[in-house]
Amino acid sequence: MRLQLLAETPVTPAQPTTAPVKPENKPNKTKDNGQATRRKCNQQTW
Repeated sequence: MRLQLLAETPVTPAQPTTAPVKPENKPNKTKDNGQATRRKCNQQTW
């Protein structure tokens, strides 16, 4: 029984680590969108 609990404890920390990864991906998408909008603005200025 105790061994199972120990095995579960490492799994719980793994979940939190994966959670922060998702937020990081979202900012990356926003950055890509920002670059695309900037490129459009640059084309208009030209």
